[in-house]
Amino acid sequence: MFPQITHGDRGRLPLNSVGNAFRNLCAEDGEIYNHEPNLAQIANKLDYERLKCVPEGKYIRYKKDEEKYLPKKLRYDVNWDELAEGRFRQAKLQRLDRKLPSPTILTSRTSYYHPVENRYLTVREAAACQSFPNGFIFTGSQTAQFRQIGNAVPSLMAYAIGEVVKQIVAAKSKAAVDAKVISFSKGAFRYDTKTVA
Repeated sequence: MFPQITHGDRGRLPLNSVGNAFRNLCAEDGEIYNHEPNLAQIANKLDYERLKCVPEGKYIRYKKDEEKYLPKKLRYDVNWDELAEGRFRQAKLQRLDRKLPSPTILTSRTSYYHPVENRYLTVREAAACQSFPNGFIFTGSQTAQFRQIGNAVPSLMAYAIGEVVKQIVAAKSKAAVDAKVISFSKGAFRYDTKTVA
């Protein structure tokens, strides 16, 4: 038994986009927790200048990406022919797209970048992409907070899985009650045979 598909082409509801996730970051008490854009700035000036050239929803993974988005002075010092499969192992400078669902947020804050601002995601933005409630407060260093988000099962996914587990347990409990176990002791029934003449 799998969770019912509720979103996307095979469901009734639209997929949740990054833009929708970012639309309201306020908790019920009106506060915005773990949202500090000043801590999401890019310290490396070269990466900052590169990111400014990458459009929303795009990234650098192949030589063609580098040539399309980066001027020569900002290109990576790599020999594309020597890279395994002719690509970076993981996309660099990957901006999220506000019109699309987020990819799974990883444990490093340097994995994804804000769709239009030249910075990393804040902890709250990353948490919103993973469907954490806005009132959930993360503690510890920025690294620890991103690790908590990246290692977690997205909240709404965990809820859907939990609902299916509840249905399975309830169905098994009902089946156990409905099952009638019949046992017979030896000689409980006697069958006489008649001789037909």
